[in-house]
Amino acid sequence: MEKQLRFELRLYPNAGSLNGIVLSYLQKCQKEDWSRNEKIMQSILAFWLPFAAAEVTDKEEEEIKTLALSSINRLQCHIQYLREVFKIAQPTDCFNYVNDFSVAQSSPVKVELDELSERSDFSEEEELLDFLQQ
Repeated sequence: MEKQLRFELRLYPNAGSLNGIVLSYLQKCQKEDWSRNEKIMQSILAFWLPFAAAEVTDKEEEEIKTLALSSINRLQCHIQYLREVFKIAQPTDCFNYVNDFSVAQSSPVKVELDELSERSDFSEEEELLDFLQQ
């Protein structure tokens, strides 16, 4: 039998913060198809599994690319789910926005990557949003 990893996460966000709202929602999810822990783990896997596999395992580059593609698929499926639930149309100029430097340059959110990488603690989403809007 493989050794189990014990991992605990204790958070104490303000109830009205973005973190607090999400955690309150997750606490109420125990009677749904997916439990709170399943929702949390699926979110973590979608965002971080390829990075974790590259850093912590000895998987080959192709295996890590496969995990990255799986994460991309999970995220795209969740984006589609959000669009369907909240009746949000698919933008037609999504790729132009990303690839068009002049459009990206005129974006209201300007972030220097070096500034963001120097910041190590984004414990509350409001702080991150405030930081990004500077």
